[in-house]
Amino acid sequence: MEFKQLASPVKQAIDQVLADKWPGMEVSRVVKFTAGSVLAHVEVVARDESQEPTPAELVGQVENRASAGRIGTFEIEPTTIRAARLNKGQ
Repeated sequence: MEFKQLASPVKQAIDQVLADKWPGMEVSRVVKFTAGSVLAHVEVVARDESQEPTPAELVGQVENRASAGRIGTFEIEPTTIRAARLNKGQ
C-alpha cells in the first residue's frame, strides 16, 4: 500500500481515539512508516494548549482502545505504543 493510501486511514483512526477524550487533539501528520509489522510514526497537536494531555495520558488512551479491539481497521499491539513531547518548532 502506498504511503498516502495508508496515512489517511491511520490519521482517521488515531483522530477518533483522541477525539473521544480530547476533542481539540488531532494528528497533524503521519511522519513515516517503518517496515516490519508496519509502525506508524505520527505527530499530534492540541488546538487548545490548556487541554493538552501528557505523553503518558496519550499512551494510556491509545493502549486502552487498542486493548478493547481494533482502532479503525487496525489491530494495534498495546505494548508498542510510545509518545514523547516535542519542543515547539521541531
